[in-house]
Amino acid sequence: MKKYVLIFISGCIAASFYYADTLRVIANSDARPYACMIADSINNQIVMFGGGLDYQETNAVWSLNMTTEEWKPLYPSGAVVYCRAQASAVYYPDSNAMILIGGRDFQLYFDQVFLLKLLPGAETWRHITISGSNPTPRRAFASCVWDRLNNRLIYFGGEYNSAYLNNIWSLNLNDWSWSLITPTGAPPSGRCGHSAIYDQADQRMIVFGGCNSGIYNNEVWALNLYPDSASWFLLSPSGSPPGPRGWHFSTYDPLRNGMVVGFGSGPDTLYNDAWILTLNPLQWTCILIEGPKPRQGSCSAYNYLNHEIIINSGGHYQDTYSLKPNLIRIDK
Repeated sequence: MKKYVLIFISGCIAASFYYADTLRVIANSDARPYACMIADSINNQIVMFGGGLDYQETNAVWSLNMTTEEWKPLYPSGAVVYCRAQASAVYYPDSNAMILIGGRDFQLYFDQVFLLKLLPGAETWRHITISGSNPTPRRAFASCVWDRLNNRLIYFGGEYNSAYLNNIWSLNLNDWSWSLITPTGAPPSGRCGHSAIYDQADQRMIVFGGCNSGIYNNEVWALNLYPDSASWFLLSPSGSPPGPRGWHFSTYDPLRNGMVVGFGSGPDTLYNDAWILTLNPLQWTCILIEGPKPRQGSCSAYNYLNHEIIINSGGHYQDTYSLKPNLIRIDK
């Protein structure tokens, strides 16, 4: 591959970068931006829910078999989940389930919590009865991570009727109760379209990017998650950072201990690049890729079996990509 072609396409103007071993189309689904996607490592599948294009939201559930690399629809029984996009979802391995929170259709915002049990051939939706107050206001485009050590979900930010939120809620998975967290330290501004990962080694949530009233950022924040001592910190990674953006894909890559982000939209632009924020040392590095059209609203998940990042759709595109960053770092 020619270096100058890749640098132009990816938008990476940096002194160091990773080569992408492969960025290849592995399957095609329907065009579905703003969907939720999780990796079900027990059943070797990627599961995608909802999403929507041009105010045509769906409640469809699809499975990507990581052996055959083929999508197929799933038809869960149980509770009815209304069509929605811009929701938040995490994989909960203790129950082999996807937990779904919030989102919206073109008129309504939601605050329900649903559990999708992923027993093959017998997938089932369950509406969770919550004790205590749900997060207020209802919201879309929030971020959510599973805090493994404390068995809770951490739910941050989002948007409600053009109000941009920066509060933190915790969902205790032992008793299914919500509680508001009030961290110390100056918090990030309200935002939506950002992303977050869970850093178990340092017991924190890492937040990247987002948008507030048309103003995009490429900030990196850390929320320390030690019980009774949550605190916000603005981080300053070394290296050349990605351009300010929201509505990008984002996934934790355990092989490289980093946050991989890419695509999305910024001020008057759409991106087709990819980056990794390694957590130790804390540094941005561009991943050189070639091929994808610029887009926003893609979703992603990490396939642990093949150590690859699965990226689906975005905009009007129907492609599903596998991204494998090379471990070889190139410095110039």
